Amino acid sequence: MSARNFQLWLDQRFPVSYEDVLARRAYIPVFAERLSLLLKGRGYVMDSRWGGAAAGAVAVARWIYRIHCGNACRYPVVLHRNMPEDKDQYRDTITDELLGDFLSEWKHIPDFDRDSRLGRIVHDELQQFLWAYIDIDESAQGMNVISWLDGSDTESDGGSGKVDVYIQDADAGWHKSLR
Repeated sequence: MSARNFQLWLDQRFPVSYEDVLARRAYIPVFAERLSLLLKGRGYVMDSRWGGAAAGAVAVARWIYRIHCGNACRYPVVLHRNMPEDKDQYRDTITDELLGDFLSEWKHIPDFDRDSRLGRIVHDELQQFLWAYIDIDESAQGMNVISWLDGSDTESDGGSGKVDVYIQDADAGWHKSLR
């Protein structure tokens, strides 16, 4: 991925309405900002790599450019807490349907048109791409997961943090076939 080719790719122009033809560098920042707002509205905030609108736009542009070039590695490593419960909550909240509805507002632009090769890949990978950039520890949804996990620990250990209720039951004569 050369810087010159990337800049030329950003300068490609597409019709975005009946009246307007814009370069990618003009509509990608708007797309990135609306993605941030969508996630924020669902209880997720973006991490420092996403930063503000400009850094988010660069992240989105590089991701789409890598898809365009056929690169296998398209998004960064996940740097946040990555427990299965976090991922399940994320997928339950930021669903394929939610992202599909979001992308349908952008379908008039070739990069997001599901009928194009590039658009299909964007649709298929958007959820995973965003997962890499959220700040799970600062997000309300991430805090909810930790709260639920703390609550389940309390229930399983009798509230003391040291004794398992199941072991207490076994010691009291319950579950005799296990001892």
